[in-house]
Amino acid sequence: MKIWAEECRRAQGLYIPEPVELPPAVVRDRERVMRSSGRNLGLLESHPEYTLLPFTPSSAPPKMMAQNHRAQVFYFSPESLQALKAEASPVNTSVPSDQKWISTNDALSALLWRTVMKVQWPWEILEGDPISVFNIAIDGRLRTEPPVHPDTLGCFLEYVAVSAPIRKIVGSTNIADLAILIRKAILKADKQFTDDLVALIEKLEDVDRLVPTAFLDVPGFNCVQTSWINFKLYSLDWGSLLGHNIGAVRSPHVGIINGLQVVLPAPPDGGMEILVGVEESCLDKLLQDPLWMKYAVPR
Repeated sequence: MKIWAEECRRAQGLYIPEPVELPPAVVRDRERVMRSSGRNLGLLESHPEYTLLPFTPSSAPPKMMAQNHRAQVFYFSPESLQALKAEASPVNTSVPSDQKWISTNDALSALLWRTVMKVQWPWEILEGDPISVFNIAIDGRLRTEPPVHPDTLGCFLEYVAVSAPIRKIVGSTNIADLAILIRKAILKADKQFTDDLVALIEKLEDVDRLVPTAFLDVPGFNCVQTSWINFKLYSLDWGSLLGHNIGAVRSPHVGIINGLQVVLPAPPDGGMEILVGVEESCLDKLLQDPLWMKYAVPR
């Protein structure tokens, strides 16, 4: 993004006093992680966040292609995030846990998962005991040993997964239990995680058959979350013809991808913004959910 903004300024004839320079490590480290080290087995059963299909998909699942998906941006102030983290604290779990700490993102992810399931699957319409899979995107650069450069070129989009019965998710306002599940899944993505995933991919005849598990039913029983929080878009200068700075990061009304929840880049006024995507008929219920609206403000 820095280079894109710089080139936009250059195209406007603006002077670039300090051009962006990419360190050699961003290329060198990419080459190193493109092959597994041999230290890890790369077993599919160790990665429930992915499913190996028995066929090569020709397109995304129908639900992900549907036109009835809608998205809404919500703002969480620093004060509401602090209160949310306190509510999702391990001291509030329904059963004792050996996990004594969660992050603010764990708390927000737990609230998000619970809310999306609740508005899409009210108790009265549930049949049977379906399981929800929640894929949360992580940065694979941070799961390497030895560490790679934090800006190493390439897509290091990886996932962890948590799952729970939807009846349990929507039947309780206790988000601490969900936050614990999320924290434990994040902790499992250790410094060997990326290498183990590369080892798994090297065994596949067709990598297109390996898909994030939650993608198999979104928007539906499953949920997906990604984060752009570390994209420093608001500080970039795009030149006078483009208004210099971005006013806000937004998406079309249909969202980014059906069933995808996005933590947007941190706004200049602090706090966090979340792009929430649900099936069209559920948007009003989202805006009226008491627990969600206790912390979130529509924007």
